[in-house]
Amino acid sequence: MKRMILILSALLLVSCFQGPWSYNPKVVKPDRGIMVNAYIVGGRSVEDVCFEPMIELEDTYTAAFAFYDSAFVQIRGDFGSGEESIQLSKSEKHPNCFVGEESKLGQAGKVYDLEAVFLWDSAGVK
Repeated sequence: MKRMILILSALLLVSCFQGPWSYNPKVVKPDRGIMVNAYIVGGRSVEDVCFEPMIELEDTYTAAFAFYDSAFVQIRGDFGSGEESIQLSKSEKHPNCFVGEESKLGQAGKVYDLEAVFLWDSAGVK
């Protein structure tokens, strides 16, 4: 009888620590962020200002498709004719990259500000 009570007590104790009731699904934050890669080189036009969504390791991502619904990207700074803002347009080669006008050349040693606004769906949340 003692042996039976000991076995039942052990089973009860073990069952308290594991089971389907202890499963907690992973809660994923919908907005993980966006990473940007951009360079302005003196004497060259702005090209390949690229954005990528920050994803979890178990997610998949391809650069072949734009991750956003719409985007507004501009750079403010000196492009040869004083301080101005230029709006970038979507690159034809890469859907997540943007380019500036060929006539607007970066100036060495100047400071530039990047502003980007994206509307995108992140895990069902816009």
